[in-house]
Amino acid sequence: TALNKSPLESNFLGVTNSIKKITSPIDSAWLGLLFEIVKKATNFLKQFHYAPALECIEQGFWLFCDNYLEMVKGRAYQFSHFDISYFKNSTSKADGEKLAKAKSAVYTLDLSMYFFIKMLAPYMPYITEHIWQKRYGKNSETKFIHQSKWPEVKKYTINNTFDFNSLLNFAFKLLELIRTQKTAQNKSLSALVKKLKLNLSPEQLELFKLCEQDIARASHVEVKNILVETKTHQKDPTVHLIF
Repeated sequence: TALNKSPLESNFLGVTNSIKKITSPIDSAWLGLLFEIVKKATNFLKQFHYAPALECIEQGFWLFCDNYLEMVKGRAYQFSHFDISYFKNSTSKADGEKLAKAKSAVYTLDLSMYFFIKMLAPYMPYITEHIWQKRYGKNSETKFIHQSKWPEVKKYTINNTFDFNSLLNFAFKLLELIRTQKTAQNKSLSALVKKLKLNLSPEQLELFKLCEQDIARASHVEVKNILVETKTHQKDPTVHLIF
């Protein structure tokens, strides 16, 4: 998420109702995990276990950077080369859905950064203060991050109709399999894929439907070129890339 105001006017302050604009399943699933990370780190700190708290926060942060961020950044950036005012004023249902999905990603990224810099502030005081001043300081509850409250998640409600751990584990696993195949074939991670063939169980297929477009963007393949074969006893997903 950019430090300055983005084209999608993401200005999450941690006290607004922006979470209502987070509607994509993978975004809601990530927030479910993020809130669990906050709760776990909070419990460690209440017991004065500073090192385990930091380990918990860092593990969550790298999951965010290596997996969730990589998966949704294409959706967040998809309007960067267009006139946002056009999409705001458009009466097209398709335009409205695209803008809503982009906003969902941007608000989730912003909220994630808001939580992570607060949790990392006791350990990394200077860089977190710099980000706070650039992004939140002028409009937040306090001018300085070290005067702000520790993040609370109990006031946020996520309407997940699925197990967020199952969705994230599946999506991150699939993304890793695709990356591994690209590396094995001496292709860059940004290499275009002509066809992506997947073998999935019926349960995995249902999870795939919730993150298909994000997987396609992150893999650099068109959705229409993803071929899925379901196998009842498929334990782990398998992938085959054609360049």
